[in-house]
Amino acid sequence: MQEITIDKDKFKALTDVVSILKDLCNDADIQNSLIQQLSTNRTVLFMIDLKPVFSGVDTISVPICNIRQKLDLFKGFFKSVDVKLAIYDEFFTISDSISTLKILKPSREFLDNKFVDSIESLMNLSTFSSIVDARVPLSICTKIGACNQSFSSSSVQVHFSKEQILFTTHSLNQSEFARIFSIPTQDNPQVGSFLSNELDNENGTIASVPDFPFLIPYDGEDIRVEILASRETSSNMVFKFEGLVSNVPVSCYCKASFLEE
Repeated sequence: MQEITIDKDKFKALTDVVSILKDLCNDADIQNSLIQQLSTNRTVLFMIDLKPVFSGVDTISVPICNIRQKLDLFKGFFKSVDVKLAIYDEFFTISDSISTLKILKPSREFLDNKFVDSIESLMNLSTFSSIVDARVPLSICTKIGACNQSFSSSSVQVHFSKEQILFTTHSLNQSEFARIFSIPTQDNPQVGSFLSNELDNENGTIASVPDFPFLIPYDGEDIRVEILASRETSSNMVFKFEGLVSNVPVSCYCKASFLEE
């Protein structure tokens, strides 16, 4: 049995982070104080470092299934001064000075969202090079969320050219659209090389990525967005998003799909 006491701010941070997953994942598979798992539809890979929450212990490993339902149970402990997490072989408990909640641990083989041992190996990141590394204000993320809600869209189109990288979104029939923001690339040789050598398309190309990583309720004023292009396979690109949620580091990886210009 492993036991840790978490103060109310860290317990709230834990639930805030797990809440990120509830729309794209059925489970949260915590191993060695990390969450590294694919969304159920395999479009987003999450990497969440829970060490700030579980400080004072070496590592915490516990699988949680049906997280949308479990989160409702966790909220009952938000006002507790301290919350005690005890992990046993077949179940774990959450308790305060008044109440105890017992939850069975599922077998990991039956989880929809299993822990990924190596993100680098899964996505073959050793064959990718960074072509863009930018800070994106959270005000931009808010605009993406508002536009896509109005357009009933769940993706962002990224237009690459030698002058700029333009982020847009539009309705299904493209009758309504929004140009959200752009990143200048005139002085970025990596983007020019990607367009001319990798895609053999100096006029530009369009990639589509899920909007979900932009919509996470991050702390602070901006997030880091890095674009990585494969050195081996044309039209192969990964978008990496990094930010903090309740002071917990959260990263998302998304493979881009390419569209006709």
